[in-house]
Amino acid sequence: MLTLEHLDIDGERLRIGHQPGSGTPLVVCAELGANLEMLEPLVQALPDAEILTFDAPGIGQSTLHRPRRMRGYARLLRHLLDARGYHDAVDLLGVGWGGLVVQAFAHPYSQRARRLVLVASSPGHIMFPGRLRHLLRLATPARFASARRFSEVAVRIYGGRARHEPELIRENAEHAILPSRRGYMAQLLAVTGFSSLLWLHRLEQPTLILAGDDDPVVPLVNARVLNLLIARSRLQVVKGGGHLLLITRTDECARAIHGFLARQRSRDELPIKE
Repeated sequence: MLTLEHLDIDGERLRIGHQPGSGTPLVVCAELGANLEMLEPLVQALPDAEILTFDAPGIGQSTLHRPRRMRGYARLLRHLLDARGYHDAVDLLGVGWGGLVVQAFAHPYSQRARRLVLVASSPGHIMFPGRLRHLLRLATPARFASARRFSEVAVRIYGGRARHEPELIRENAEHAILPSRRGYMAQLLAVTGFSSLLWLHRLEQPTLILAGDDDPVVPLVNARVLNLLIARSRLQVVKGGGHLLLITRTDECARAIHGFLARQRSRDELPIKE
C-alpha cells in the first residue's frame, strides 16, 4: 500500500507515493496520463520492495506550472530523488511513456541508475508506430473520465486480455483520475522530437525489457529494437500480452521484475553484446 504525500519539487507540487521495503528502492514512472493509483496492482504484487512513484506534473494531483521536454522530466526525477534522500543508485521501472523518462534519466545520470525495467515502451518519437486509429484515441485524456469510459477504450485499443476480458481492468480503472488537458498535452509534447536511438548503446545498466506480443499501441518490434541497441539487456515477451500487461498479467510481470532486480550479479548475467 502506497503512503501519499506532496512535495515541492522544481517549481511543481508533486504527489508522491511510497511503499517502505527492503533492498534497492524501485522508482516507477507511470504511463501517459496515468495517476499513481493505477500502479497499485504492481505495488501489491511486490509487497517487500521499497517503491517510490509520483504523479507527473498536471497528472493526478500534481500541479503543472510549465511544460518540459523529456530531459526536463528526467531532471525533475533527479530533484525528486534528491529531495527524498536517494543519493545512491536506484532501480527504475518505466511503463510506456514512463519508459522514455527512465531512458532520458539513465543516460545523463548513469551513476544514479542501477538497473532498468522498460515495460511496453519504445525509443521515443522515432519508433514503429501502432495502429493509427488506436493512436488517435490516445490524443486526448478523455479515456480517463470514468471507469466505464476507460474500459470501453481499453477493449478497442490495448490488445491482449483487455480485448476480451474488460473486467480485468475495470477495477483498476475505478482509481483513474482525469488528467488536466494541459498536463496531458505537456506529456505528448515532451515525446515530440525525443529519440534515444542515437545513444541507447551507451546505456550500461542491466535492463529488462517486458513487452506483449499483442500490443497494438506499441508493437513488439519496438521492444526488439531496444533489446538490440541496449548493451546489457534481456527481452521477455509476454505471450498474449497487450499494452496493459502490468494490469492484465500482473503476477507474471511481477515475477519477472522481482527475479531480475533480486539478482546480485546482473552485469555478469547480461554481458555487453558484441
